[in-house]
Amino acid sequence: MLSKCANSTCSAKFRHLGEGKVFAVEHRSSTYARQSDPGSEFEQIHRELRCYWLCHDCSQFMTVQASGGGGVRLAPSRNVFQSNDHPGDLVADWNNRRGRYMEESKRKLNLLMKELEFLQGGGYRLQMGWRPALVFEDSPICPKLPHSACPNVQCALLDFVPGGRRAEVVPCRHIPLNQAGETLQSLYNKAAADEIENAVREWLEDSIEELKQYVDSGSAPAKRCAA
Repeated sequence: MLSKCANSTCSAKFRHLGEGKVFAVEHRSSTYARQSDPGSEFEQIHRELRCYWLCHDCSQFMTVQASGGGGVRLAPSRNVFQSNDHPGDLVADWNNRRGRYMEESKRKLNLLMKELEFLQGGGYRLQMGWRPALVFEDSPICPKLPHSACPNVQCALLDFVPGGRRAEVVPCRHIPLNQAGETLQSLYNKAAADEIENAVREWLEDSIEELKQYVDSGSAPAKRCAA
């Protein structure tokens, strides 16, 4: 029951209890046994708890409930009870959004891999005329045109910027690169070029690994995208 998400249209596989939600649902079955009197029988009800798992994404809007006949069914969770939509429509809508999110995650993964390749190839060691190259801003993956304003909604890095920093002049300078909360903005003031590149390289490698896990398994990346 716990091998994969209980949503039949979701391919997420169960890995550990820290992801998603586990539901223990009573399962009922019945058998008929004959009594000592000829022609008479009685019904025996058997009850057991069975566990079902919903991945992080599906558990945001779905729950597992007991249904008639001793089975189970998927139902909207409390946060969507006020909706007038049919539960089946909610599931279809969510699966459509999951599909779009998967495609966007694949796009981000591809761009981050290109960024790591650019970094490791010495792309930021090239002089940009009167100044050194700036990480992310002078990258081939940056979607904004020269001299245009940030943020750009097509930027693959914008989701990694904390919500309160997305209106900054250059949002990507405020991506937390490590557990200490260091950003390009803070590192530019105190770190050498090698230190900055090492911090960015480690962040890229970690982010790429988490996105790969999501693309491969369908379970949401837990840490890297900022709120």
